[in-house]
Formats: sequence, C-alpha cells, structure tokens
Amino acid sequence: MTKTERTIYALVGPVRYNTLSFSLAIDTAMELLFVRKIAMDDIRVTRDIYAPTAARLGKTTTAVSRQIVRLCNLCWDTMQDTGEVEQYIGKPIRDLRAPNEMIFYLAFFVHFDQPFYRVVQNVPALLF
Repeated sequence: MTKTERTIYALVGPVRYNTLSFSLAIDTAMELLFVRKIAMDDIRVTRDIYAPTAARLGKTTTAVSRQIVRLCNLCWDTMQDTGEVEQYIGKPIRDLRAPNEMIFYLAFFVHFDQPFYRVVQNVPALLF
C-alpha cells in the first residue's frame, strides 16, 4: 500500500469505493507539481490528471472522473464530520470550490506531510 493510499484510508476509513483511481490522481498531481514543477494554476485537471489516470487504468476519462469526484466528496464530508479540515487542509474552510481541489490538498499533504495552506504560506511560488 502506498503512502497516498494509506492517507486516503486514514481519512475515510474502510469504504466500498475503489480508491485506486483517486490514489493515482493524487500521485499524478504530485508528479506534475513537485517533479515537473508545473504551477497549480497551469494544471488542467481533466486533461492533465483524469486522462492519464484513465489511460493507466484502461478506463474512460468520464468513468474515472466520476470515481474521483465521488471520493473527493467523501473525503470532504468525512473531514467536516470528524473536524479534521484544519489537519488535512491547514485552515478552516466552509466549502470546496470544486471537488477536484481535494486532489491538490491531499497531494500537498502526502508530499510534505503538512497541510496545503501551511506549505503554501511558506512557499507561495508553488501556486504560480
């Protein structure tokens, strides 16, 4: 089990959903952000994350995007229910602008072992 998968399971616990597509999406985001050094604003989620994830799994982009969005929403709901928003994201927020934001939040958390907003506060260049 990868660090990404362990983070997902630590957050949501045992679930019926297949978490592989979500885990691969987070890993893809980490590669784009921290290996290829592409700014978060320049990453197009459907083209740059969902499509490669779908190709790796041999599924359609539509199917994979639905699976990922379901898990993004589950993570968000779980964080709110357990009061762990600050632990994983770094500051209290009321809502996600889009479910795919959870991919970036968890990519930062997995890569740095710190929540998104704490990392960005120290290294704002990661956003641009």
